[in-house]
Amino acid sequence: MTTDTTGTAAPTGADALKQQLVESLMGVIGAPDDLDTARRADDVLRTLDTQLARQPTAA
Repeated sequence: MTTDTTGTAAPTGADALKQQLVESLMGVIGAPDDLDTARRADDVLRTLDTQLARQPTAA
């Protein structure tokens, strides 16, 4: 996978989910006892995992 550092390409669905996951995990770090924050992060992680599992693997 190549990463565009110029910022001109639109992020893929997986890339957007990865960014959302990072933000969600930062929220968990900031509020470790907040169950709703943890559930949201878990939902993002499961969605990303499902999407990545559907992608073809590199040979």
